[in-house]
Amino acid sequence: MWTDDPLIEEANKQRFKELDEYFNEKYPEKNTNEMSQDKYYEEWRNLDPALQQITIHTNSAPGNFSSEIDLKNQTYTYKEKTYDYQMEGNKIILEEDNLPLDKETIPKLIRKAEQEYQNDKTYNRNLLLKTIWLPILFIVIGVLSIKRPDWIWFFEDGHKYKGAEPSNFALGINIFRGFIGIVLALAYLYFILRSMR
Repeated sequence: MWTDDPLIEEANKQRFKELDEYFNEKYPEKNTNEMSQDKYYEEWRNLDPALQQITIHTNSAPGNFSSEIDLKNQTYTYKEKTYDYQMEGNKIILEEDNLPLDKETIPKLIRKAEQEYQNDKTYNRNLLLKTIWLPILFIVIGVLSIKRPDWIWFFEDGHKYKGAEPSNFALGINIFRGFIGIVLALAYLYFILRSMR
């Protein structure tokens, strides 16, 4: 991290320069997935002044910097002005010459946004795999509550009373709960799958 101590700041700059040269030499294609597996990646990211000054997705940082990167439409927005960029393989091509930041900083910000997006997708995929049983269970119980509300009533209360029959109200409540369970399960699946795109 950058500090106000001039000696530490100089040491950080020197170390960042060494790591920058290392990554440029080892990963000329700038493949973020490969780079993120490198043992020096976190240190390099933490020392990068571009990533210290500006944050992604409309979050403001010290110095009144703020930026937004739209990975889908390949645009970079800074101070309410939008700039286009293109991806060719792993190379980022900036389409304008009159940019608010230097041509090395913007690609770093775009790569950081891509990495965060990939991390979010991985997290959501893992979350879905770990919790997929819950919406499936809700759907099964919901369908059962709609098709056979008397069974649900029996499992919940009816087994306690010999020869008892459920009231229409009790059956209606079970059917209603079945619909609610299915809607909640489908909403959960929808939001998780949507965030994985």
